[in-house]
Amino acid sequence: MLDSQELRYIFGNLPPIHTVHTRMQNDLLHLAHNWTPDASIGEIILKYSTELEKAYPPFINFFENMKEMLKKISSERPRFHAFLKIAQNKPECGRQSLQELLIRPVQRLPSMSLLIGDILKHTEKTSPDHVALEQSLDKIKSVMTFINDDKRKTEAKLKLFEIHNDIEMCPPNLVASHRMHMSKVDVTELSDSCSGRGDTLTLFLFNDVLEICKKKSKYNSIKSPSRANLHTLKSIKTYKHLEMMNLAHIKRIVDIRETEDCHNVFALIIRSNQKLKERLFTFTLIQDDITKSTFLKTLCRTVANIA
Repeated sequence: MLDSQELRYIFGNLPPIHTVHTRMQNDLLHLAHNWTPDASIGEIILKYSTELEKAYPPFINFFENMKEMLKKISSERPRFHAFLKIAQNKPECGRQSLQELLIRPVQRLPSMSLLIGDILKHTEKTSPDHVALEQSLDKIKSVMTFINDDKRKTEAKLKLFEIHNDIEMCPPNLVASHRMHMSKVDVTELSDSCSGRGDTLTLFLFNDVLEICKKKSKYNSIKSPSRANLHTLKSIKTYKHLEMMNLAHIKRIVDIRETEDCHNVFALIIRSNQKLKERLFTFTLIQDDITKSTFLKTLCRTVANIA
């Protein structure tokens, strides 16, 4: 029903999580069966905190992708879909779907944090375990913060590759280990500095560059779309590269005052080290889901971080 590659993609990142929790469980059971006044639950959790930090990110970072793949396979393969329905009704599954079961590891660390907090509330401050429990609670929260930060970084990297692959003639150096995607807006160019007055452009803002692209016509590279094969349609890129601007070259960001005839207009004054002459880029924001002030605040903050 599933080939080896699909099995690895869906379940391949679970064994390290299972291993570290099994070892932690064994240590806690041994502690419970051999309890002494100076026994420490906190010390056991601290012992495995580094392993938890390593085990979780590979699973959590690609959890949404794995869910989508599972949904796709289930809808395309009736036999696999039937198998999942039968398995769901088994007592050991608790009438939970595979997707619901797979989210349990994502919920595990927050549950641990709550449990340690409850144990701490019922542990006397004079107990030898009180300090270790406080440290273990802080460590689990630190692990969760690390995992969330790592997930955001992974999503940003995936977004970078996605943008690069959707831009025709995109400079290869757009993909860089330090580069993070910050924002994207659709604009109309009012100046002649980039593409031409009246052209619809897209600005991709990264932490150190601004990628300026022109939106392509959907079928501008196909003479007869009705005869085009699926592979050709899929290979069409949405954007065409115009210019990759270093944010350090932006000397001024101008918020044009709103008037009856002038809405959502802003300008960038650019001067590179090689060219002493300044260039003026003027745009009108044409997007509804982001305001001009929001985008300009993000742009100003990002440019300030470069300086």
